[in-house]
Amino acid sequence: MEEEELIRNDPKMKGKTREEMGLSKFSGTVIKSVIAGLEITISRALLAKLLDVEDYGKKICDYKSDIYWRQS
Repeated sequence: MEEEELIRNDPKMKGKTREEMGLSKFSGTVIKSVIAGLEITISRALLAKLLDVEDYGKKICDYKSDIYWRQS
């Protein structure tokens, strides 16, 4: 999503790597926020550790049919 937004704003960025665009290396899906000037990054692994559960599973978008995961 970050890449798409940058390309929309500046089409010259198309075809460049994340590093060339000035973005950090992609290491997985995270939640990013800035609170009181501090950049907070919450990863799936961190949430699993905080909740004391195993870090596994699939994203809903990985299923071919949205009916499948609703019935499981």
